[in-house]
Amino acid sequence: MEKELHIGYQIRTLSNLMKRKMLQLLPAPLDDSITGVQGQVIGFLYHHRQEDIYQKDLEQWFCVRRSTASRLLKNLEDRGIIRRTSVAHDARLKKVTLTPEAIVRQEEFYQYLLQLEDTLAQGLTQQELETFAKLCNKIKDNLL
Repeated sequence: MEKELHIGYQIRTLSNLMKRKMLQLLPAPLDDSITGVQGQVIGFLYHHRQEDIYQKDLEQWFCVRRSTASRLLKNLEDRGIIRRTSVAHDARLKKVTLTPEAIVRQEEFYQYLLQLEDTLAQGLTQQELETFAKLCNKIKDNLL
């Protein structure tokens, strides 16, 4: 009997296994109250901290609606993880930046993330990694 391939199931399974592995790598939970999406936003802001990032950029990058991004940023701001500051050229825009404390915590967390990435890539060739990236992009395009 031939097994049917379900892409969504495979992605969800990989996501669950990655979360489990990350919890094994971390010495202790850095912050139980940070959700996966919040962590991804923090990581994005960390890696783009030399650029001006606005809510709209996050909406586009994470494919979320304005209301979702607004709630997410408000929560992070209330917890002292980000700051939203007005910019001189457009009073409607608010630049989103990490607080200094959040940068330090992200630098610590990033080391564990690199360990996870090394684990994920074990045994894969550069060509396989590139093929994987192309396939993921095609699937994302299908969903947009």
